[in-house]
Parts: sequence; C-alpha cells; structure tokens
Amino acid sequence: MKKIGVFLLCFVMLLGAAGSSVVVAAEEAVSVQDLQIGDYFTLGEYNGEPIVWRYAADDENGKLMVSDKILCIKPFGDNKDNRNFWKESFIRMWLNSDVAEDEVDWGQYVSDWANYYMDFNEKGFLHKSNFTLSERSSIKPVTQWTMLPENRLDLTENGISTPYSAIKEHVPGRPQDGGRTILYDIYEIPEIYYGAACKTTDTVFLLDEMQVYNIWKNFDDIRALCGYGASMPSVKFTNGYLGYSLRTPIGESNASISEYNDYSTNVHIDGIRPAFYLNEENAQILSGSGTAEDPYVMDGKKIEILINGEALDSDYVPVIENGIVLVPIRAVFEKMGAEVVWNDEDQSITVVKDKASAYMMISNGGIMINGEIQDLGYPVTLIDDAAYAPLTAIEKFTDTDVVWNAELMTVEIAV
Repeated sequence: MKKIGVFLLCFVMLLGAAGSSVVVAAEEAVSVQDLQIGDYFTLGEYNGEPIVWRYAADDENGKLMVSDKILCIKPFGDNKDNRNFWKESFIRMWLNSDVAEDEVDWGQYVSDWANYYMDFNEKGFLHKSNFTLSERSSIKPVTQWTMLPENRLDLTENGISTPYSAIKEHVPGRPQDGGRTILYDIYEIPEIYYGAACKTTDTVFLLDEMQVYNIWKNFDDIRALCGYGASMPSVKFTNGYLGYSLRTPIGESNASISEYNDYSTNVHIDGIRPAFYLNEENAQILSGSGTAEDPYVMDGKKIEILINGEALDSDYVPVIENGIVLVPIRAVFEKMGAEVVWNDEDQSITVVKDKASAYMMISNGGIMINGEIQDLGYPVTLIDDAAYAPLTAIEKFTDTDVVWNAELMTVEIAV
C-alpha cells in the first residue's frame, strides 16, 4: 500500500481547501518560534549588501518583519492615475518582481524625472541574485487590506464607499501666514483608520498605518535610518534619518513616516522600507545572536528529494506551506520519466507517463487522472513561476511509495 512515512502528512480537506497537517522540524540552536520582538536578522541582499531586518510586531498575519534601514529612494507610482494606488503602483510591481536586469523598463511606470533616483533597467527586488529560492521560502505571501484613493472608490471590497482621511485639521491660509494641514498622530490611528479598501496579495510590501502603529507600540520610534547607498540632501540634517513611504493614499499623494518620527505625506518619491511576514514553517536560523551587532542569519529549511536514493538536482526547492510539503511538479515528474506540459492560458499542467495522464490547475486542490477527478487535499501553487503540488499528487498518479521524514527533512520516492 502506498504511504507517507512515519511522519505522516494528513490531507483531509475538500477540493481546493487547505490541509491541516503539522510538520515537525528538526531541532535548531535557535527556533524561529523563539524569536523576540526587536530581534535583528539578515535575509537576502540589496546592492550587494546583506539586508538587515527586524522582527517588528505580531498581528493576524503572523510575525511582521521590516527592513531595519531604508534600502533605496524610489517613486511610489506614475504621478498620474496610479500615483497613490498600491495595487497598480510601480513600487508594488518592483518589490514583488524577480525579473533580471534589463528585462523590464521600469520607466514605463514612472515619470522621466525619476531616473535621478533609480535605474530604469534594475532587476526586480526578489531577483535570485538578491534572494535565493531557499531564502524566499522564508517569506510568506499574505492577503491584506489596503485603503483606496478617491479616484478608485468603485473598487471597494469592504462595503465602505468613503475614502480614508488622515487629516485632523486644516488651517486655511498661506504657509507663511500659518496655513497648514495637520494629520493625526500615530497613537490616534486605531480610532480613525476607516475607509474604502481592497485586498491585495503580496510577498513583499510597504507598511500601512496599523502596522506602523503596532511598531510604534513596541518601540516608541518609527523612524528609519538611510542606508545601502540611499541618500537625499535632507539626511545630513536629520542624523541619518529619512522619511519612507506607506502604501496608504492621502489625498493625491500617499502616506509616509517622516524623519522626525511622525505621520506625514510624501511628494511621490521617498525612502523605501520593505516589509514581509515570516513563513515560520519554512524558516530557520543558522547563526548569530539576534542583536544589531550580531544579527541572526536566516534561511529557508533545506528539503532534499531522493528519487530511488538519488538526490534531485533542481533550481526549484521543496517548500512547506500550512504544514504541507510542496514539490516542484516538472522537476520531480520529469526525473521519474514523465512528460510535463505547461499551459499558460489556463494556468494548468499536464503530466503524461506511459498510458496515464494527469491534469492539474493552479489554485485548485484537485487532480484529474485519466478523466477521474480526485482530491489532493491542498491546491496546486505557483512559486517563482514553477508549479508546485503536495506529495499526494505523486502518490495518486503513480504506483509509488512517498515517504516524508520531517526529522531529516527528506522526501523519499521509490519508483
């Protein structure tokens, strides 16, 4: 009888639903579950320098990690219709992109003047030279609410039709005569953060007000130093601090946190301080003590696939999501002698071996084998442009034993 070994993965949910299996990881010197708010760690690099992140807060999405320093200075959007709409903004595209250098001309998304601050042909932030696939497996994609600008209220998904306003008071008159706009203080945010919003799913993102509020509660300081070559003339007057963009619209611009530790707005260009949520199941700490001087070194857990005892050599590594081990479909099935065909139009993948065929679709928890639909227990997932499936896809399609050993972090397949 086919089996998944001593450390059994239970696939019990209905078609397309998430499984509830628990993966028991090997012992580590320091577990990611033992991280303390305020701890520092490195993961990935930017401009050839390791990125130092900080465990900043906990919320419904898990452990919020934010870049300790501002990485660069870039425009938020195009200064036109998408100047402050996160979902279609330039900065969201770049932060979540893994394109190579010269593959995309970012100038099509921003105004010409922005070339003073950025390379229009720069590689995407998540390019493999910045983050290895193993490192990326430590980052958990999440779906979050983001406030809508006034010209996009028709896209609201939360039943609210009025825009969020950060303005507490408007004093009329010219600035030289005392005229000014006063925004709410950070501590007031939970009482007023209300407005039309839509959902977006991101791997890396800019903070919103509630995330900043949680950071403020933990540290009483929401400023960020300018680092990694990012610079503006104002930095020399602020002891190295620089303002950074939030993903929330305010009027015709977007919100920011100023170098003076308060809530503000920017003028379409500001510091970029990325954030992400930690994939605790797939992350591990390799070394370090978690201090600013000696940050932890973090990476994804290394899962090895053994087919007939031989290690699978592939650029795409297995990952753990919601307690489920997912493996790259093409790499595994081709190693087992199958033909694998990807259909970009309907985001599907077909596997043919001997006289059997299997059909799977991205975001669907089913597999059709020789015309019969069966439940995988977890949806097929697209990771780094590769289709991944749970181990049950191998078992259901082939007369094969699949053994997952969580202690050794190995998947053993006997063909």
